[in-house]
Amino acid sequence: MNLTDSSPEIPVEGTVSLDSLSLSYRDWGGSGKSVILLHGLASNSRIWDLVAPILSLNSSVIAIDQRGHGKSDKPRCGYDFCSVTDDIAQFLIAMQIENTVIVGHSWGGSVALSLAVKYPSLVGGLCFIDGGLIEISRVPGNTLELALDRMAPPLWDGITKERVMQRMKQRNWGTRDYTSLSASLEDIVMANLTVDDDGFVKARLSRENHLEVVRAFWGHKPSEMFPQVQCPVLILPARLGPPSGERGELRQQMVSLAQKTIPVSEVVWLENSIHDVPLQRPELVSQLVSERIENGFFGS
Repeated sequence: MNLTDSSPEIPVEGTVSLDSLSLSYRDWGGSGKSVILLHGLASNSRIWDLVAPILSLNSSVIAIDQRGHGKSDKPRCGYDFCSVTDDIAQFLIAMQIENTVIVGHSWGGSVALSLAVKYPSLVGGLCFIDGGLIEISRVPGNTLELALDRMAPPLWDGITKERVMQRMKQRNWGTRDYTSLSASLEDIVMANLTVDDDGFVKARLSRENHLEVVRAFWGHKPSEMFPQVQCPVLILPARLGPPSGERGELRQQMVSLAQKTIPVSEVVWLENSIHDVPLQRPELVSQLVSERIENGFFGS
């Protein structure tokens, strides 16, 4: 597979009406194994803009805006794992998608894990991209109150689009591949925000709903869920260097625990990679997922 081959870069956008809300999605088409892409907390489906076109060369690819994010409905409740998992299950049923590979980044990986445990018949495989293993209650010295403070979103009051763009141009994205360097990452990240007539920005995910996701994270125990996963799992943790400190050690422990207790799993560390690796190194991410689809890791 030539990772620089052209592929449709403008997806078809649509919405699916579920029991209690509508979810927006972006469909890159393609044929073959179905792949569903789930973004992380305070992100949206556009984080997959560089990965999805490459995956669609050999797979059928759809990225979803999860509840409260992107262009999907934004209710004031339902940000617990049970509800967001039900959202994705209802989406798959409504779209008649079966035996799919769920690729989740960060919190999206946590939702994917929950989906595979609660609805095993809908999922043919999982891929965690620097996510899925997040268990904030295991962080040494952590409390719910500390987590709500540490994981709170930025305050956007009085911040203009121009200022945000300036900040993003100064961001260190690490070593980027050709596909990443050819794209405007600032434009993709700006999709997390709306801009009013005066040029001031606001997060698409409200602060209240963001904190509800953090509260849900406190009770989320992937360490207890790993043995229940019935499908193959590809684990792609990102790191810039050797693990350091208590958090680095905990992260290493969670990866090792997942590898030991998930019945069928494979771990590939994404070296020299930042958390937003789908934007930094989309070619590597796409290649690793595509190779496992092609070699049958995720089944037929």
